[in-house]
Amino acid sequence: MVDKAVEILKAKKLLEMQKRFLKEQERQLAQKDAQAHKVTPREIFRAALYDRGEEVLMTAEQTFPEQTRAIVERLAELIDRGQLKEKISGGQLLALFRRLGLRVSMNTKIVIEEKGKMVSLAEKLKSN
Repeated sequence: MVDKAVEILKAKKLLEMQKRFLKEQERQLAQKDAQAHKVTPREIFRAALYDRGEEVLMTAEQTFPEQTRAIVERLAELIDRGQLKEKISGGQLLALFRRLGLRVSMNTKIVIEEKGKMVSLAEKLKSN
């Protein structure tokens, strides 16, 4: 009778240990999934861009990678907190970079409509 009681207690303890082990495994898997699906600051920031914002961001990253990363992280933090709610245009982003002392140069092209066709200003001046 005493042996049966001891066996029952051992079985209960073993079952409890198995349950704790399974819960810990589930917690670790959930944590790994959360880390895998974590949105990066760059993705948060890119979602707030419009117009030529992505183009300006890519040019800035190529020219000033470390500084751009720091700026993007800070702006993404502000967006995430809800302190920066409006979308950011390419012109606004370019102005911000320039105000911070980063000379990001963009390729610009002036296009004119002539007889239903879009003609660059350089081509227009050549033809005259």
